[in-house]
Amino acid sequence: LNVRLDLSVRDNKTIIRHLAQIQDNETEQITTGQRIFTINATADYVLSPRFNIQLFFDRTLNDPWTSRSFLTADTNIGFSIRFTLQ
Repeated sequence: LNVRLDLSVRDNKTIIRHLAQIQDNETEQITTGQRIFTINATADYVLSPRFNIQLFFDRTLNDPWTSRSFLTADTNIGFSIRFTLQ
């Protein structure tokens, strides 16, 4: 049995910065971007030298920094059966 778990967090932002100082100290504005959380899990089990079963789970969560986008989540769950002819 071989089990693997991967976690990742990525943070993307696009910021507009004004070169001239504004009196109310708002010199930065986020125009687009998102924080992305990813979970990937797989489990491989070898029943025999020719027969292999794999289970997998993938989840991606996108959390935007602006109100122009919505929170989205994508999930993939499944299995794979591999039979080798030799």
